[in-house]
Amino acid sequence: IGDEGASALAGVLRECKTLAYLDLSRNNVGDEGAGSLAGVLGECKALTHLDLSRNRLGDEGAGRLASGILAGGLAGGGKA
Repeated sequence: IGDEGASALAGVLRECKTLAYLDLSRNNVGDEGAGSLAGVLGECKALTHLDLSRNRLGDEGAGRLASGILAGGLAGGGKA
């Protein structure tokens, strides 16, 4: 789905109230897409697991995801 798809998905995740597991592994997501997802993690209160393995994440994207998790994303201290 790449960065563009991850950004589009982030837009609808704001409305998702029950999604607990999101597997985006092997989807060619990079720093831009990870940043978009990180920005909505705190709004996905049921999300406990986000799999972004085997993507193109660099230090910037990983840092933004970490910040999103620390700011209240991934319910119950979930797994990224």
